[in-house]
Amino acid sequence: MAQVVLGGGGAHGRRDGQPPGLDGDVDVAGHDAGQWGDDDQGLVGLVDVHGHDLGVGRGVDGLAEARRQFVAELRHVRVPTHARGYLSGVTTDSTPAELDEERFLRVLHDAGAALDEAGVDYVLMGGVGSAAVGRPRWTHDIDFFVRPEDAHHVLEVLADAGFTTEETYPDWLFKGFKENVLVDIIFKSAGGIYLDDEMLERSSLGDFKGQKVRLIAPEDLIVIKAVVNDEHIARHWYDALGLISFCPIDWEYLVHRARQFGARRVLSLLLYAQSNDLVVPGGPIRELFHAIYAD
Repeated sequence: MAQVVLGGGGAHGRRDGQPPGLDGDVDVAGHDAGQWGDDDQGLVGLVDVHGHDLGVGRGVDGLAEARRQFVAELRHVRVPTHARGYLSGVTTDSTPAELDEERFLRVLHDAGAALDEAGVDYVLMGGVGSAAVGRPRWTHDIDFFVRPEDAHHVLEVLADAGFTTEETYPDWLFKGFKENVLVDIIFKSAGGIYLDDEMLERSSLGDFKGQKVRLIAPEDLIVIKAVVNDEHIARHWYDALGLISFCPIDWEYLVHRARQFGARRVLSLLLYAQSNDLVVPGGPIRELFHAIYAD
């Protein structure tokens, strides 16, 4: 069976009107279902909830897998998918090559150097930020967090550095591409979080795979990941737990930022961390609890 992606749920069953080139049942699954289907019947096309063509993928289950396996555009990573229709089935034995580390690091260097030379304020967040200071994990895209007023300028800078760019979602996200590596230009995070002066002051130069990069402070990243966490992107929750495990935390600053942007989410995260025997002092938990529930 070939697998297609719906915008939620996890039901499986027969799908009428399946695309040409696919015989037999089609395994229909939510993109957050975490289930796999065989892909020996060819490739199936997907569109997102906005009707954008996502390309075609082999055995795709969710956007994280789509990031690796789509053979067409990568610009719609993180966009919820929906079975608005099927593209024509494709029969081919070719699949995109895995993103190799050397190429990824080269693009990371090119993007960071271009922004540094242009004097753009930014911090690295996402998988690079998590892996550099928290739990080790690989990532397939590069997330730059910039000020909203700088977002268009960042696209111009990247274009001059040889990137293909696009204004993907004008309210929060632009994208750049080079050597098939995706660069996200994020200028508004979930919960209305923006790059501000405090975040920049707390940022630091750190090491990622031998490269010096400007990293968001772990406390700010914990708040962002606690707020953005959702069922189909649960990795953010565990990234935040990894930061608590691996990093020295300025608990006073964490509480300060949590009270600004996501006190309930951060409180729930800290309680969960304690339940897993991570070292979380009681003071920040009591302070957030009283800030939320005090009469």
